[in-house]
Amino acid sequence: MNNLRDIFQRYEAAVFFDTETTGLDAKSCRIIELAAIRIEKAADGSLIETDRADMFIKLPEGEKIPDKIVELTGITDERLAAEGIPEGNAAEAFANMVYSGQTLLVAHNAQFDLLFACEMLKRFTEFSESGDILSPCDYLDSLTVTKTAGHTRISWRTRSPPISWRTK
Repeated sequence: MNNLRDIFQRYEAAVFFDTETTGLDAKSCRIIELAAIRIEKAADGSLIETDRADMFIKLPEGEKIPDKIVELTGITDERLAAEGIPEGNAAEAFANMVYSGQTLLVAHNAQFDLLFACEMLKRFTEFSESGDILSPCDYLDSLTVTKTAGHTRISWRTRSPPISWRTK
């Protein structure tokens, strides 16, 4: 694979996503914002956006966003109350985006975002009893992308070794 478009020879879609959370522990903290975009290859070979979401997610009753997280993200309890959706709705929207064909998940610091996404999906989807919720998907961590000698080395979890794309 020499071109990023070649990814769609292997995958039906790529979902780029990011989370904002109430802390660092996926078991005890929650996602408060989830943004995602699904890209697929059209019949003419062009890449098209087929789904998009940017959701503020309400916390369970009585939970508050820690002051440090408000400082870092700018997301407040008031904003979640006004603009947030129930976590179950967010889980369903994300699951629908991810579980449609062979999908590559892309995130910056993917391990972090994937842990939180898994915990959310376990709580609110029919996939909750299947163990590793996102195991059908491969993922690419943009944090581990490094440039050397005109190539981008991309590290991802899949059943094959990392792939290089020419960036020039």
